[in-house]
Amino acid sequence: MKIAKTLSRKIVFSFTIISLCVLAIIFATLERVNKEAFFEVELEKANIIANTVEPLLALDIYLELNEKIEQLGRQLIENPNILLVRIYKGDRLDFELQSKEYSTSDSSYFIVKKDILQPNSNIKIGKLELVYSSKRYKELMQKYTELIAYLLFGLGFIFLLLGLYITKLLSPLKKIAKTLSLYKPDKEMKFPYGKENNEIGLISSALNQMHAQVYKYTMEQKEKNLKLAEKVDEKEQIIYEEKQRFKEVFNNSVFGIWVVDKNRKTVDANNKLLNMLKYEHNEILGLKLNDFVVQADQSFLEDKSVLSDTKPDKQQYEVTLIDRNNKLQPAYFYTTAIRNRNNEIVGAFAFVEDLREKRMLQAELEKKTRSLEILNAKLEEEVVREVEKRQKSEQIMHQQSRLAAMGELIVAIAHNWRNPLNAIGLYIQDIEDAFNYGELDEKYLHNAIEKSLTQLDYMSHTIDDFRSFFRPMGEQKFFNIEPIVDIAISELNTQLEQSNIVIKKTANCFDFKINGYPQELEKVIQDIVKNAKDAIESKEGSNSNGEILIEFNTFENTKYISISDNGGGIPLDIVDKIFDPYFTTKEQGKGTGLGLYMAKIIIENSMNGKITAQNGENGAVFKIEF
Repeated sequence: MKIAKTLSRKIVFSFTIISLCVLAIIFATLERVNKEAFFEVELEKANIIANTVEPLLALDIYLELNEKIEQLGRQLIENPNILLVRIYKGDRLDFELQSKEYSTSDSSYFIVKKDILQPNSNIKIGKLELVYSSKRYKELMQKYTELIAYLLFGLGFIFLLLGLYITKLLSPLKKIAKTLSLYKPDKEMKFPYGKENNEIGLISSALNQMHAQVYKYTMEQKEKNLKLAEKVDEKEQIIYEEKQRFKEVFNNSVFGIWVVDKNRKTVDANNKLLNMLKYEHNEILGLKLNDFVVQADQSFLEDKSVLSDTKPDKQQYEVTLIDRNNKLQPAYFYTTAIRNRNNEIVGAFAFVEDLREKRMLQAELEKKTRSLEILNAKLEEEVVREVEKRQKSEQIMHQQSRLAAMGELIVAIAHNWRNPLNAIGLYIQDIEDAFNYGELDEKYLHNAIEKSLTQLDYMSHTIDDFRSFFRPMGEQKFFNIEPIVDIAISELNTQLEQSNIVIKKTANCFDFKINGYPQELEKVIQDIVKNAKDAIESKEGSNSNGEILIEFNTFENTKYISISDNGGGIPLDIVDKIFDPYFTTKEQGKGTGLGLYMAKIIIENSMNGKITAQNGENGAVFKIEF
């Protein structure tokens, strides 16, 4: 049975259940009591009959008046409630008579037994048995049950009316409760029955007043919470950004960072240190600093400790560490004590410089320098050999002119190398100064190395340029122009990016195969792009936002490569001289004047092409035709 969850129905249902339970208990008790009472009444009737006829039977038996005994038995059976009569003389059955209604299968009867005593004596002379019907008793009980049922039905109807009345009385509370179920502190609402002059009206008025105060307070708090949330979000964002910055600095530092507590147990370590020691972050936590220092440096480490108030808060020293693979790792420590608000030492942190990496870089630099010296010596020998070879050969006119200008070439080489060597020297000196002033970090060091290697590469390319100028061009073959141009550009990307120059490339065809020398064409493209770069950088009022455009076109079986820039163009008085040997507009030592001359010889004499130069809208335009 599903019961609605309303107060009125709960009250009516509870009252009804309790009342019915009480009535059921009363009914069961009364039924039991009345059942016993009705039975006692019927039993008493039977006993009265037995007691009434007992003296008469005693006299008849005593006088042996058998007819009288039989007559008395028949009179008894005429009683509608008596179903069977048995009269015993002594222990012998003398008379038995049963009514038509008697049946052994019917249990609606009870037996009354009465001893027959001799008149004026207590001597037993017989016995009387009466089987008495209990139908009357059952009829009375049935009528009593019907009466109780009617009573219960009447009470149930009264309870129903009472429940409906209570439901009506409590309906205002039901509406108020429904309003409360939809209650929200930040929502305007009004409880019903607020104007009635009774208890319901008082409750509604009180609730309306309370809600008005709660609503006002809620809206004020909501506004305050929004402002507070904005401030919290701002603070959280600031804290998050600070954490991220600290995390970036901590993990990306060029130095290893080691944080320990007062007992020298590792509290934190950055990625650089973990890479040095070959440990994972969760593995190194809790391990002591002494566990990573060789035995020979243990006493020195104690002497340089900053974890004692008797020692300076900052120390610098070199020790040898042991990594996970038991390899020795020389390192330089910059250690500082960590103090709490009470100025008590609670730990220390150290910047750990990887000396092995530094020494490897120094060795690499020395190796490069030695290689450069050897290369220089080999170049001089190569130049001498090539000059001797070219002097013996009179086959090609441009080779004879180079042999005649050998002295100028050597001077040009010396000038080309002087500036890069000076720049490398300055970079090395700048690294030392940065280290002394504490400005040396991984980015600074890598930048200096990259610049030095760029100068070395430039010198190496210069050597290759002169070497290629003197050796034969190799074997002709069919090749695609566009990939060769891409290779030439890729080798200059670093220089162009440093000068903030962008290269754009467009192709209006797909077949760009020619018969010639790929490496020589690559050198020609590089020389033209380098000249464009120099022109853009030297343009007056330029911020180096340069652009170089390379276009591929075909027209009537002729293939064109066009290279244009926005460097301002070629002065009109020299535009016809730029392909002459040794002609250059650069300062002394910065150009040999052979780049475009060599390009013209390669394109026109060796690859049956044509190269021209002219001024475009924003700068020079070089065209190569095949």
